[in-house]
Amino acid sequence: MCVHLHLGVIMTNTLNFDNHIQKKCQIAHVQLRNIRAIRKYLTQKSAETLVHSLVHSHIDFCSSLYTDIPAYQLNKFQRVQNHAARVVFNVSREVPSTELLKKLHWLPVKARNMFKVLVMIFRVVSRTASIYIRQMFHVHQGRYKLRSQSDTNFIIPRRRTKLADRSLAVVGPRW
Repeated sequence: MCVHLHLGVIMTNTLNFDNHIQKKCQIAHVQLRNIRAIRKYLTQKSAETLVHSLVHSHIDFCSSLYTDIPAYQLNKFQRVQNHAARVVFNVSREVPSTELLKKLHWLPVKARNMFKVLVMIFRVVSRTASIYIRQMFHVHQGRYKLRSQSDTNFIIPRRRTKLADRSLAVVGPRW
């Protein structure tokens, strides 16, 4: 098994992100442990700011790569986010995290990744995305002038592998 590092993303030659996710979660847990150590000196707002800058940055790094990854991999990030919410509120591990996430207005990790991909699609539609990203997507052009022509209908590209189903060019238009 060969491990490659490209732009901070660790992947094997089978494009498995287990090592990458493990490393990102490990870094995030170290940051949470450090924040927990000084938590009594912080306000809730400053703790939330620290968590956003030091922990969510690792969860969100290359999040478009995490589309349709197996649930066991996504759950690792969700556990980090749940831990982060408990650190922000300075509560014990026994407190359920779902209510804490709602109070913080944080989306669960899967919804957060979906949101980021859909923001990218919105930027493509509104033509504010970079040209190289806009070129990844193709819009269906009808033959006739119709009222529905103002709708944006993306063409989902043909793909030959299950791995290609996870690409941004396929997932974005599908969602």
